[in-house]
Amino acid sequence: MTSEDSAPVALLEGTSLARYTTLRIGGPAQYAVVAQTVEDIQRAASHARTVGLPLWLIGRGSNLLIDSAGLAGISLLLRRGAQGLEVHADSKIIRADTSVSMPRIASEAMKAGLTGLEHLMVIPGTIGAGVAINAGVGGPDGQCVAQRLSSVRVLDPATGSVRQLNAQEAGLRYRGSRIQDEGLIVLSVELLAGGVDSPASIAAKHRLIQQKRIEKQPVNPHTCGSVFKAVDGVPAGRLIDQCGLRGKRIGAACISERHANWIENLGGAHSDDVRRLVDLAREAVLRIHGVILEREMRIFPDDGN
Repeated sequence: MTSEDSAPVALLEGTSLARYTTLRIGGPAQYAVVAQTVEDIQRAASHARTVGLPLWLIGRGSNLLIDSAGLAGISLLLRRGAQGLEVHADSKIIRADTSVSMPRIASEAMKAGLTGLEHLMVIPGTIGAGVAINAGVGGPDGQCVAQRLSSVRVLDPATGSVRQLNAQEAGLRYRGSRIQDEGLIVLSVELLAGGVDSPASIAAKHRLIQQKRIEKQPVNPHTCGSVFKAVDGVPAGRLIDQCGLRGKRIGAACISERHANWIENLGGAHSDDVRRLVDLAREAVLRIHGVILEREMRIFPDDGN
């Protein structure tokens, strides 16, 4: 199959996906598309639908484990494209394409003197993924994307239809949404800031949030972020830590010494190393606490958990 013969977008064969994830784990893509525009996303989805191949969305690759064997189908790489961003200080509205990083939105809002988006500074993902999983900080009672979402434009890859959903229709909940449930693709987002303040004051809030995050996070940059969701307000990391798994290592992957709900790639880790740690933590928490952990981290291809 070649892009000249059958695809309206350039298909790259055998692209290593490891560098597109924060864990630095992942085998080759059967085909990959680097989306430069929202239209590229629509064309790639249309092509995948036409030829009957699965479509995998990969943004900044946080909270994502890709199998070391690679991915069959089309991997849609959103990291370098579809990054239009508009900040309207007068109306307090921010419009962003799906690939814009959440830290960039927080930074531009700060420059415009808009508040309420400070927590996005420490979430290393795209706003499209952030809306789909209702990304946030501080657990179920913390700050999240839903608090600032006004509307979202989505693509249904199964039909090619595009529609606008208001915040209520998007169905955002703790680390999930209707968008995620229905397999919709976020094309663009409209956020509404909470208020106005001086850029200097907002920058001070950024520094405080970042400092608190640094104190809790592993120093190793090759991590996946939170593996599991909190349970009834209890952090998953606390439950895992109480099972004595902090620092547990399988192969070249380990449960972080600094935060037991994070897994680190110590160098050359295989996806199976991480999967085994995920299973180990879930089984231990169920056995000791009688609690079933729900995974926040996505695994491609999905293992059904």
